[in-house]
Amino acid sequence: MKKWLWIPIAFVCVLGLAQSAKSTRTADVSADDMVWRYQKNEFDFTGNCSLQIHSNSSATMVAPKMTMNLTADGKQVKLLRATGPLETTIITAPDVNGVKRKIVAHCSKYATYGEADETIELVGDAVADLYTLPESPDAQSAHFTGDTIHVNLKAGEVSARKAKVHVEGVYSAPAEGAAPK
Repeated sequence: MKKWLWIPIAFVCVLGLAQSAKSTRTADVSADDMVWRYQKNEFDFTGNCSLQIHSNSSATMVAPKMTMNLTADGKQVKLLRATGPLETTIITAPDVNGVKRKIVAHCSKYATYGEADETIELVGDAVADLYTLPESPDAQSAHFTGDTIHVNLKAGEVSARKAKVHVEGVYSAPAEGAAPK
């Protein structure tokens, strides 16, 4: 029987002059089995593990095994480590131009997620495909491979070690004598 765990993460209040707004980050984990060592704020999940993160960006991660450590107050994911092979899908927050991106990645060894710095690292034959949203024939896309791929959601960066990158985009060929677009 699948077990679900819902954890409120980093509750943030922003006060305005005449109103207040609240934003919540959450992580939902499901697995066939779970052990919680509550004195250490540590969870072990095994069998069909699925993590869903809801915040400015959203992400899902699927793996056979996950270990999650919470902060001392239990309100934030300090570190989640998923043991592979695994797959993750990320929808980024809009950039300064309002563009969102979808990243679909997988790796063979393990991945980590840290909420405070909003990073995901994939280790072992890592592959990531990045698309601008909405997906369309003329959307930008990039294909990354590397030993390790690091996604920094706060900074809007993807980096890789021992990297290969293929970037693709549709463009209109300029008319003869015209400057390229």
